[in-house]
Amino acid sequence: MVNSARVAKDWAVSGRGIAVCPDFVLKQELENKRLKQVMTDFTMKASPFYTVYLSHHVLPKKVRALIDYSVEYFRENKQTL
Repeated sequence: MVNSARVAKDWAVSGRGIAVCPDFVLKQELENKRLKQVMTDFTMKASPFYTVYLSHHVLPKKVRALIDYSVEYFRENKQTL
């Protein structure tokens, strides 16, 4: 068991077992047939996604852009999460 989707993906690709990861983490490997979905009827409970930053500091434009992008991405793709 690992707490990193990247490590879980890498281990699955190298044949060390199966991985439970969000679809967007495995998208390229699934498209390239490096991984195959199993247990397709299994779904995980959704987990909240938080962005934490110091509110009394000026928020860098890059961080604001990441937050805005994340909100829009997850809003549009919530059915795949």
